[in-house]
Amino acid sequence: MMRVSDNELSRARRALILFCQGIFKIKEPQHYRWSENDDETEIYIAGSEPISDSISTKVPRIMVSTGPMKWASLSRDQLVAPPIVNNARTFRDLLTSTATFAVTAKEEAEAIGLAMYVFKLLPLFEGDLNRMGSMHAIQTQQAQIIPPPGKGASIPGSARSEFRVARLVVPIYVEVVFERLADENIPIVRRHIATITT
Repeated sequence: MMRVSDNELSRARRALILFCQGIFKIKEPQHYRWSENDDETEIYIAGSEPISDSISTKVPRIMVSTGPMKWASLSRDQLVAPPIVNNARTFRDLLTSTATFAVTAKEEAEAIGLAMYVFKLLPLFEGDLNRMGSMHAIQTQQAQIIPPPGKGASIPGSARSEFRVARLVVPIYVEVVFERLADENIPIVRRHIATITT
């Protein structure tokens, strides 16, 4: 049974969180090494704000989120072919969105450096990402790193007034194919393939 949170974007985001945790888990101690133990980790990586008080103000941190989703509208009506047999209709289109790695650190150079580390390793782990979710391809043209803006960001509970936040933005494309037969009221989703374009 599919859960409400079990959708294409949530699976893609989960795969990217696991990827990000993995590439920092292999780093040497004192070099931003990630650990499942909140008291030992040197960097916080997740898809939401921490609940534990011990890491609620920990930096650096990498928060992975997805943006708005919309149809790419590859065709006028998304119809693959007109109904011929049994009035079956097949539709195909792409859902487009973005995944954002928001990297928060004390200094701008530190935030950009951590974003660059993730940026450079994304293409190297294409095969792993393919197996970790709905992703089937990684390209290396469209990812971008957005430097921290002039004004810093604050973290609730932290004594420090400002932190620097760099963002690595990665477009995501999810191919959805669904069909509807003449005697069915609800369309059936045949397959979906998420493509991360970096």
